[in-house]
Amino acid sequence: MIEIKSHLNRRMTNEEARNLLDELLQKIDPMSGKAVELLRMGDVVDEAKTKIPKPGEIVGLSTGYKELDWMTGGLELGEVSVWYGGTSSGKSQVTQNIALNMAMRGIPILKLPLEMGVYLNTARLLKMYGEDKEQEFRQLPIYYPDSKRMDISTLANTVAEAKSNLGIQAVVVDQLQQLVPRQGTNLVETISATTDELHKIADESQVHILLISHINRSGAQAGPPSLQELKGSASIEQDADICISLYRNTEDEDLENAPDYRAPLQLLQTKNRNRG
Repeated sequence: MIEIKSHLNRRMTNEEARNLLDELLQKIDPMSGKAVELLRMGDVVDEAKTKIPKPGEIVGLSTGYKELDWMTGGLELGEVSVWYGGTSSGKSQVTQNIALNMAMRGIPILKLPLEMGVYLNTARLLKMYGEDKEQEFRQLPIYYPDSKRMDISTLANTVAEAKSNLGIQAVVVDQLQQLVPRQGTNLVETISATTDELHKIADESQVHILLISHINRSGAQAGPPSLQELKGSASIEQDADICISLYRNTEDEDLENAPDYRAPLQLLQTKNRNRG
């Protein structure tokens, strides 16, 4: 048992303890200049219980893939998931399919195809959906920013407006390294600041951000890439709530005997803040 003692080294009375608590409640946050409010733990238990995952329960947005939902528990609003892998591992394809699955259920999506561009991205989505269903495809609630250049501050305003006006629930950023400046800055520091801002954007606008990231090619190990191979900064891993590693075994022996054979895509969950 912990006892609270006064400066006279004696046990506090209940009244003295209440007075001390009142003083603590009036402490000033030096950053904001405002009084810091203290919450009793017991008052947040009911809300906290809703955050405890139950087996098989999907929290937030479904990806449209049963196995992926079972693995992640769903994509929660206010959080960021990072999808990473080597070149041609399937990062864009997987997130495009997820965006398409959501849009087909009527969930508005904001998509930033920074690497492939709006027209190529749309062409690929149309091919996935079915070119014979063009009129239905035109009605899908997938939106692009009307801008050829995008930085993190512009993105924050765009997401806030899209949430307010269109009710978007997910944002797909393809890909992180295209969102940060390439010249005149420290890449590691810039990526760290960018991923931190992305997490704030997700939280403030209550959307889920699917963030695609490349990996470092030098020193890469055989097999699915690890978190340590994320390109640019360890903060990508730190700021993410979920990390998914994507991998294709291009050295599969069957490839030599069957030219049309394509190695299956492997998805490995390397981090899930909510699932331990």
